[in-house]
Amino acid sequence: MCTLSFVPQRIGYTVGMNRDELRLRPRALFPRIHERDQVLAAYPSEPEGGTWIAVNSSGVLLALLNWNLHSPGNAASKQRSRGEVIPELIFQRSLESADAVMDRRRLGGVLPFRLVGVDPQTQSVREWRWDGGTVEMLRFPWMRRHWFSSSLSDSVAQEQRGATCRVASVTGNAEDSDWLAELHRSHRPTAGAYSLCVHRPDAATVSYTEVVYGKHYISMHYIDGSPCESAGFHHVLEMPRSFGAVRDPRSAAATV
Repeated sequence: MCTLSFVPQRIGYTVGMNRDELRLRPRALFPRIHERDQVLAAYPSEPEGGTWIAVNSSGVLLALLNWNLHSPGNAASKQRSRGEVIPELIFQRSLESADAVMDRRRLGGVLPFRLVGVDPQTQSVREWRWDGGTVEMLRFPWMRRHWFSSSLSDSVAQEQRGATCRVASVTGNAEDSDWLAELHRSHRPTAGAYSLCVHRPDAATVSYTEVVYGKHYISMHYIDGSPCESAGFHHVLEMPRSFGAVRDPRSAAATV
């Protein structure tokens, strides 16, 4: 259950992601920077270590959405968390190499998902779809795009949230630094299961993550909780666009 938005900019890109989860699920940990094989990666995480969005120092971004097929014939029995997928791939320096690792990876026991990848070096946007038995890879042009997931219905989420995004693209300016966060706070037409900022009796939007790939730095901004209840970010990380000492990693308290 998530909403993911990709917005290319004159330099780089911006990505925003609402994470929607059951209210009883344990709270996630704030983003931090990890290193492997001389590649840095920033991501928030579950207490067990899995994640739903990450970006590395090459600018490669990965984001995972549940794929609610509602098809018992295709669904796998859960043996491993979908949150394990991104940490195994995010230290690859390109989507090409991530794709090669995905081809070799055994996904048996992982429930269906859609994994979105962004690579600014080649201006590539890809989506891997795992249905519980096979992986399909799709390619998209370097232009604004949104993905939606809901445990109630992915197709209804696509229809209703997609309409909200189309209205926002006409009435607002996607190059405005506040546009994406404001979109992900949206309750249009009403706060509920299919608004971008989800409010259900059993589930809600529990965090908002925004990644900005700029000229010199990559930043990850994080709201812990419903984005509609915060006027700013609770946590901000910056890392350089190539491997090296992490300069000025910052944690900023938001105005709530």
